[in-house]
Amino acid sequence: VLGLKEIQIRGEIRTNVDYTVDLLNAAEYRENKIHTGWLDSRIAMRVRAERPPWYLSVVGGALYEASSRSSSVVTDYVGYLSKGQIPPKHISLVNLTVTLNIDGSKYTIETVRGGPRSYKLRINESEVEAEIHSLRDGGLLMQLDGNSHVIYAETEAAGTRLLINGRTCLLQVKIARSVFSSWFLRNIGVVSVVTVAANCMEIHKLIMSSE
Repeated sequence: VLGLKEIQIRGEIRTNVDYTVDLLNAAEYRENKIHTGWLDSRIAMRVRAERPPWYLSVVGGALYEASSRSSSVVTDYVGYLSKGQIPPKHISLVNLTVTLNIDGSKYTIETVRGGPRSYKLRINESEVEAEIHSLRDGGLLMQLDGNSHVIYAETEAAGTRLLINGRTCLLQVKIARSVFSSWFLRNIGVVSVVTVAANCMEIHKLIMSSE
């Protein structure tokens, strides 16, 4: 298991290493209580490989986005100065707002750059400090709360897949419609088709009467 955890395969090739590690760590497997239907039951229950802790996904994702966008921001900023123009207010070398969609949840993080590698991140009323260092193989070394975490990123159609300490999380391009629909039904309630049709008829009447 330790050997599998140290395997890092990067690129467009997807592997099941993290799922295999989770399977080998399952209590049933360790206690030798597996049988022919055990794997099928895990598939039926949609057991997923262990994800990074949510705060590591959020902080790591925010730092990755901030560091990735910093070079283009600097280029735009210097471009205005070279033309003798004052850069617009929305272009800042220090402050950057990052929005992440992870597992159907949306996070908005305010990042404040304190130096070449240091950042402050604010979300709601919480604030943390972190540092990132670029690795020669294209990864990032994140230092947070006295601990180091290695991050690799791969861009795909669904978003950006981060590998944090050997565990995978996906920075989704947008929240899936099904997730939004389920949230809407839980929090807003069902809107009947009859109600929608009635509202459309009223709007149509107002338009006709104004002509």
